[in-house]
Amino acid sequence: MERIMLKDVLPIDSIVITNHARDRFVERYKKIYNLDKVYDADYKIRSILSFAEKKAVNPKIKLMRTLNNLKNVNNNPAEYYYNAGWRMVIINNVLVTMERTVSEQNWA
Repeated sequence: MERIMLKDVLPIDSIVITNHARDRFVERYKKIYNLDKVYDADYKIRSILSFAEKKAVNPKIKLMRTLNNLKNVNNNPAEYYYNAGWRMVIINNVLVTMERTVSEQNWA
C-alpha cells in the first residue's frame, strides 16, 4: 500500500486548527511532558502534521467516529493521519481533534 503523507495532499498552512483540537493537544502534551504551559502550540501541531501519514482506521471504530464527527461537519468524511504517537482527525481541511494513539494518554 502506498504511503500517503498529509503534506502531499494539501499545504500544511492551509489546515485550520480548531480550538478543540488545540485544547486537546495542549492538554495531552502538557501531561506527557509534565509541563505547566505549552508555548507556540500551533507551531508544534503543524510540525506534527508535516510528517503525518494517512492510515486506515479499524472499521468498527471508524463507524463510531464517523457518526460522532458527522454531527458537526455536514456529513463530510473524516480522514485520519498519524505521526509521533498522535492521531489527527481532519475534515474538509479542518483539524477537528488530536488524540494520542495510546488510549491511556487520552486524559481528556
